[in-house]
Amino acid sequence: MIRDLICGIPTSLCCWYGSIQAHVKKVAREVTTMGEKEAEKVGKKSFADTDNYYLYDLEVKKDAGEVIVKADLRIDYVFLPSLGSFSYETEARAPLVQ
Repeated sequence: MIRDLICGIPTSLCCWYGSIQAHVKKVAREVTTMGEKEAEKVGKKSFADTDNYYLYDLEVKKDAGEVIVKADLRIDYVFLPSLGSFSYETEARAPLVQ
């Protein structure tokens, strides 16, 4: 709790940050051979909701020889549920496979 106040980073985000980043990167690698609409559908389906965070939006774009996956998540405050949730956005890129 003290660390949260000093750093300004919720503990819940620290715990899931690595797994969220890894999953978005994995989606970017997996969808390199698909069309944008199909890739978005596959990416959204693969992103399982949990009790503490959920996928709000996922966007896939192909541009200049790479795939760009942008994810917008809502993360609940674990120890302060009355605060609701906060928004977290991340992006991953992967080379486009022809």
